[in-house]
Amino acid sequence: MNNLFLNSILDDKETIVIAWSQQIRNQYQREMTPERVDALFDFLCKIIKAESEPNLIKQMKQIFSDFYLSVGIQYQSFREELITGKKLISARWNEADMVEKNEVKARFAFYDRFDNIVTEIFNQYSQTYLSKLNQKREIFEEATDFLRSAINFSKIGLFILDSKLNIIYWGKGVERLYGIKESEVLNRPILQLFPSLEQEDIYQKMADTVQSGRSCEFVSEILNSVKKGRRVIDFNFSPLKDRSGEIIGVNVLLHDVTDHMQADDSLKEYQRFISNIFEDAAEAIFVLDENDCIKMWNKHAAHMYGYSADEMIGKHISAIVPDDEKSQQEIRNINEIIKKKGFVRDWETERITIDGRKLLLRITRTAIRDENGNYLGSSVIAHDITEKRRLEQQLIQSEKLSAVGQLAAGIAHEVGSPLTAISSLAQLLYERSRDEWDRDKLKMIREQIERISRIVRELVNFSKPISTSVGEVSVNKVIEEAAQIVKYDKRLKHFKFQQDLFPQLPMIKISFDQMLQVLINILLNAGDAMEGRSDGEISISTRLVGEKIIISIIDNGIGIEKKSLDHIFEPFYTTKKPGKGTGLGLWVCYNIIKGFSGEILVESELNQGTAFHIVLPVLKISDEQDDE
Repeated sequence: MNNLFLNSILDDKETIVIAWSQQIRNQYQREMTPERVDALFDFLCKIIKAESEPNLIKQMKQIFSDFYLSVGIQYQSFREELITGKKLISARWNEADMVEKNEVKARFAFYDRFDNIVTEIFNQYSQTYLSKLNQKREIFEEATDFLRSAINFSKIGLFILDSKLNIIYWGKGVERLYGIKESEVLNRPILQLFPSLEQEDIYQKMADTVQSGRSCEFVSEILNSVKKGRRVIDFNFSPLKDRSGEIIGVNVLLHDVTDHMQADDSLKEYQRFISNIFEDAAEAIFVLDENDCIKMWNKHAAHMYGYSADEMIGKHISAIVPDDEKSQQEIRNINEIIKKKGFVRDWETERITIDGRKLLLRITRTAIRDENGNYLGSSVIAHDITEKRRLEQQLIQSEKLSAVGQLAAGIAHEVGSPLTAISSLAQLLYERSRDEWDRDKLKMIREQIERISRIVRELVNFSKPISTSVGEVSVNKVIEEAAQIVKYDKRLKHFKFQQDLFPQLPMIKISFDQMLQVLINILLNAGDAMEGRSDGEISISTRLVGEKIIISIIDNGIGIEKKSLDHIFEPFYTTKKPGKGTGLGLWVCYNIIKGFSGEILVESELNQGTAFHIVLPVLKISDEQDDE
């Protein structure tokens, strides 16, 4: 009987376990895991093979202890489960082709033994299990209360729908959000309470979760009756499953993110505001990290330095600092100051542009720190004062020239008359003397008197320039005549001249003679600067830039020291050897060009040659009409 019964079970093991587990699942919503299924069949097989009741009971104790008591299922269900299994086995047995005479007797013997075992197990363990069950129930209820309180007092709303999307749980958070009590919504269809969910496609997402078992999260706006307006809600749908894994409903979590979104919008608006200030500021602004590498670079910085943000982000600040020890040490000094003091203000320094030009800047640099005071980097605001400083120097120069001009007029007047008398007496003595030694000395006196007279004339010309006619003049013609005059001078006749004159230059309103005087003076100075060179070269060029004509005279002479560049237009200042110059030539040139509303600029480095740039305004139609 045992073998026949066992073979019957094993032949259709899968059918029996599916039917058995399905009934158990339907009745108790138990999940029949593979381990539990194997244990049940092992249990049945051991029942059939067991030879003594004590061993059988011991085996059943272990099985129930391991696979049932630990999961908290009511102990009373064990008997029903076992009986259900017994009926299934019995039904399968009836279908088998068994013709043994003792079949009925054997079956009843099995039933009696099966029922006795179940009864004995139930009686023996019911009290112990109920005690454990009560203990577990208390722990479970405590944990459930804690979880429910946490959910209710959080800003997250929770409600649960069954598989037909009826409300079976309605948390406090949802009550606060919608203003509807739990008693008003339980067991009611969600769509009946909130028809708008269908229009907003939220209802369909709930149904999809039940059908597919997939979670989903999205953000949508809903009408809020409590706060009188639309609220932005973060929805999270997840399937609710029983122990067997079957979907029986939907968990719905709602998080009101309206305030967060509004705060986020405010933050974004603030960031846009700051970004606009940063990008559109009239000053160059950039941000450095703790290693002096550039993290941010605004539009004006790109305009000032010539580098785009893409070119500068990540580069070290040394990319725009002159490559000399003094400038590099200055950076180190500034870093020390801002790390100690927190900032430097109105610090004047030089920086380099993309094309190598030096800018004089006034910078303010401020340390950036985190909440713990750790140094994260610094912000830099740079103001270009190059032009301002040039204009200041020009004003100082003009004031100097004005003062010296007044002095020159007085000197010329006071020196002129005595000098004329001395010159006349020296000439008279020279003519009367027959002694060669005396005549040589008198000749030297006359030469020095002539030198003094020349200086006095230049002083007079500077303080009160000789009145000359002003009219429409072609700059190129003045240049050609000046070059024609000086190229035969002994200082320039061996040097190479190059001309690159823009042919369509408009006329300018100047004095031809005074412009000629300026050009000759600069060309002769170039000749002096190239003295002793066999490869001397002078280039003269003109170009039209907007409404300005620019004349450039460049030589490859000895150049001018940097310290002298700020003084070469001052009266009596000269870089020539003693006796070679009066220091008034460029002074007069400066005054003449200024009188034409122009500028005269110089660029030079020692042993690198010199470039003079004369900038003159183009003659306008309004100027011609004024003259008429």
